[in-house]
Amino acid sequence: MRRHPLHHSPSRYTRPGTAPGDLKPPPDAERIPVVLSLMDYDATELVELPDCTLEEARGYFDTPRATWLHVQGTPSEELLREIGATFGLHALALEDVQHTGQRPKVDDYGEQLFTIVGIPRVVTDSSLPGQLSIFLGEHWIVSFHGGDSDPFEPVRQRARLTESRLRARGVDYLFYALIDTAVDLHFPVLEVLGDRIETLELTVFDDPSRE
Repeated sequence: MRRHPLHHSPSRYTRPGTAPGDLKPPPDAERIPVVLSLMDYDATELVELPDCTLEEARGYFDTPRATWLHVQGTPSEELLREIGATFGLHALALEDVQHTGQRPKVDDYGEQLFTIVGIPRVVTDSSLPGQLSIFLGEHWIVSFHGGDSDPFEPVRQRARLTESRLRARGVDYLFYALIDTAVDLHFPVLEVLGDRIETLELTVFDDPSRE
């Protein structure tokens, strides 16, 4: 069956009969190079690694400060397994990271929350559905976004300001800030769609042959 052109997301599920936690990417998944970035901060101190290795990021997760590792792009099966093993991320949640197009949800895995939020991706003049996946631990966040551009630079700019609320509060406030940014990114898309609908309405009602 041919998919509608608007259905740009790859399949949401693994092949039936596949073992739980399978991390093989779907055959129609995009292959976007991965960049790891890290922020480790509290009210008085900030460490920022804009392009780091997993080994470099690993040591910061033992600090009492808020630690945020962001994975931008399409991680391979091997990298996803390594990230999962390093930070104890649940295998079924990692499967949902790999198979994008998931519906928004929150899963409670005891010592960590796993959240999926829809996030639009702007491609030329169009907007495609995207996915933000967030693991929230006691002092850390690991987030994944599969697009080719990082949408969270505004959050980083706030974190660089010593007097910002982001720096003064815990990692749960960063969790809120990431979701809030993902939601805010929908409004420009909605405005464009609203303008197009209004144009269509005017065309229909002004056309004498509309019958």
